[in-house]
Amino acid sequence: METLSLSSEEFFRQNEQIAITTSYYLPTIELHSHDFYEIVYVTKGSGYHILNDRRYFISEGSMLLITRGSIHGYYSEQNMQWVNIMFKPQAVNHSIINTDNALNMITALLTSDIFQFNANTQHSSVNMIVKEMQYEYEARQSGYQEILTGYLQVLLMMLFRARPGQPENTGAKAGVKEDELVKTVAGMLGRGEDITPEMIARKAFVSPRYFQNLFKKKSGESLTAFKRRYRIEQACRLLEETDMPVSEIMEAVNMNDAKNFYAAFKAFTGMTPGKYRTRHKASGRLDLESAQNDPV
Repeated sequence: METLSLSSEEFFRQNEQIAITTSYYLPTIELHSHDFYEIVYVTKGSGYHILNDRRYFISEGSMLLITRGSIHGYYSEQNMQWVNIMFKPQAVNHSIINTDNALNMITALLTSDIFQFNANTQHSSVNMIVKEMQYEYEARQSGYQEILTGYLQVLLMMLFRARPGQPENTGAKAGVKEDELVKTVAGMLGRGEDITPEMIARKAFVSPRYFQNLFKKKSGESLTAFKRRYRIEQACRLLEETDMPVSEIMEAVNMNDAKNFYAAFKAFTGMTPGKYRTRHKASGRLDLESAQNDPV
């Protein structure tokens, strides 16, 4: 099925960073993606939100964040209604993305397919905020975009706090350990995903340069160097533990350019993959013979 690609030009007026619409769909809305972020707040009925081939139940009071480029749609057997709060990344006040909590925000956005919580426990406050945002957007009085920006920060922090496993105390010093971002990137590489600063910028509210600087600060090396080292380390493990041909190992670690792979491998280990395997296997045999000869 072909996916619709929606542009911000279809929804945002000139000089707007935030736009708001109300949607009524029965029974489906086809899969689509867009080049802006979106908070969805369900005001009536229930149904399913289909996001990146997974299905999530939503009902009155559900609030969710959809990142740029995500393929999603809706299905409902009821007259489900919701409010769309669409915003560009520039609308996110950088006061909520600082050195202390940027790790939390980026890691959460990378590891979560969906940010969703049922606002029924805070229904009155969320309802009030959404209605105030709708009023401001429809009235379009002087400064309405600035007021919408303030309300947006509150909704984003509510969604962020509702992330599974998020500590109740989300103050500046709470949150993930400093190395969790590095572990998250390593995990994504281990699943065969390719991480680029541009990809991070599409999902998180930071620029590619900001992410690169933050990653280097936490890992001690650039993202490019980290990815190369991680892949060579995985190649070493496969050479040690398997009889896979080098060509298959290259594919397994997502390094398909033989010239670059051999150059990086030699720079990291000081030898070719073939020599590395031979030396390791010889070392393994010596260790085994030594163990067998040890007195019990």
